[in-house]
Amino acid sequence: MVSQAGALLLTQVLQVTGLRRWLSEGLERWRAARAIHDPGKIIADLAVALALGGDCLADVAVLREQPALFGPVASDPVISRLVSQLAREAPRALAAIRAARAAARERAWGPGRAGCPGRGRRADHDRHRRHDRDCALTCACHTFLTRNLAFC
Repeated sequence: MVSQAGALLLTQVLQVTGLRRWLSEGLERWRAARAIHDPGKIIADLAVALALGGDCLADVAVLREQPALFGPVASDPVISRLVSQLAREAPRALAAIRAARAAARERAWGPGRAGCPGRGRRADHDRHRRHDRDCALTCACHTFLTRNLAFC
């Protein structure tokens, strides 16, 4: 679980890594013709709500209460309909989500390896990094902050 500030950082990471955009592109086929809410944003909002400790679809209400921070958040019925649609085509939906994650992961990890703060401190850093979540999170945050917030 993360704090509200951590949730805002997560939304920024979604944006900077391109995950939010790639989710939107990958899930476009499940967007209704006159829909207001983007399926990629809905899935991203669900992920942030989960990180905040949510355990059901309705827990996105925490994000909905702060539109200045998280933007427009879909209603519970809209979210429920999307999840039902994705479940009906689960293999295809999961493939789209996995492809978006892979593209974002490549963007986040690929070019940022040289700037990782742990690099050079351990001979086996690259191998260790793949298996150590704390190191991976530190590297990701350092890269994000260095490149996008101009400090560190």
